[in-house]
Amino acid sequence: MALMHPAAIAATTYTFPLADVEPVTRWASEAAERLPANVEASFTLATAAPALAPNSPRPKVISVTGTAFGTSPDDARRALEPLRDCPLADHALDSAVDKPTTFPGLYEASDAFWPAAHRNAVETPWSDTPFTTLLPKLPASISDAPSDKTLILAPFWPASTTSPKPTSPPTRRGPSGRTLRPCGGAFRPSRPRTTRRASSTPT
Repeated sequence: MALMHPAAIAATTYTFPLADVEPVTRWASEAAERLPANVEASFTLATAAPALAPNSPRPKVISVTGTAFGTSPDDARRALEPLRDCPLADHALDSAVDKPTTFPGLYEASDAFWPAAHRNAVETPWSDTPFTTLLPKLPASISDAPSDKTLILAPFWPASTTSPKPTSPPTRRGPSGRTLRPCGGAFRPSRPRTTRRASSTPT
């Protein structure tokens, strides 16, 4: 069977100070309910990227990202409309709205979270609890993590309550659509051959 590729991909991302986790989570959770099924949306709690904060220690942030896979550039932009009118935009440290991208661009952005020559410790819990309850409990975990490469990825699935359910069993996402994915951000071993046991908490 031939693989179908979207004619256009666009992404909207807002990055806020981690202190804004509660209002950001409320807004994004409500907006995600109106996203069509061709949009992948997620929260990321992490350390700010060097491009955003070059000096160390870099601040912790929460990002909201929606990626639309459309039949045309206009279709991809329309799919992201629920994220366009963000009442918290003035608080954002950085934003990119309806930005065209490609699969290589998406891979490059993902690779930044998993640098080469590092090891990773990952834990994936599942919960029916709304993100508005879960995410405000997590800033301390990110702030206290020993590695500034630690992150928490929390994707929505499905993006909206009216989206058609997948016909095949879910693989990476929970049956309720709420996956919380704390990733023990990559750490660099002191010696290439040293064996280090992965812990159950972010490192």
